[in-house]
Amino acid sequence: MKQIFRRCYKTGAIALALIALLATTRTGAIAQAVKAALVRDADNPALAPYRQFFQYNWTALQGDSLVTTVPAGKRLVIEYVSYRSGADGGDQLTSAELRNGYYEDNGAIYFEIHPPHTGWQTPFEPNYSEQDGSQMVKAYFEPGTEVWLRTQHSTNNSRWINLTVNGYFVTP
Repeated sequence: MKQIFRRCYKTGAIALALIALLATTRTGAIAQAVKAALVRDADNPALAPYRQFFQYNWTALQGDSLVTTVPAGKRLVIEYVSYRSGADGGDQLTSAELRNGYYEDNGAIYFEIHPPHTGWQTPFEPNYSEQDGSQMVKAYFEPGTEVWLRTQHSTNNSRWINLTVNGYFVTP
């Protein structure tokens, strides 16, 4: 009888030690998960998304317009641009770019310009056509930088462009 009791005692002691070990390990894993959740990823794009819709009209062969100024203490990362542009009279968008400052070429995003597709023709808008495009990019604009849109087209007809810029802010 004593031997049976000793065997049960040993088995119980081993089971209790195993349960204690599992509880400690599980508690440690839970503590690690809680600790990881408390650490904040300050450069996570989901924390500071940037999206801007911009409209611009111009008639000269080349036009420049300020799109945005990057806030102090932030870096703007642009990952995607899309545009839609239209005009009458056979006018074509020939180039477009986002520039890092009015006169600077560094940091520029050059748009892929697609050939025009015919829209509709009315007595008020003869030979109206549109161009559109979108592209993935990766461009960085430093704190305080002015981001300019430069556009060129083939005639002095009035032309419009709608631009959507997507990205996020990070802390440099």
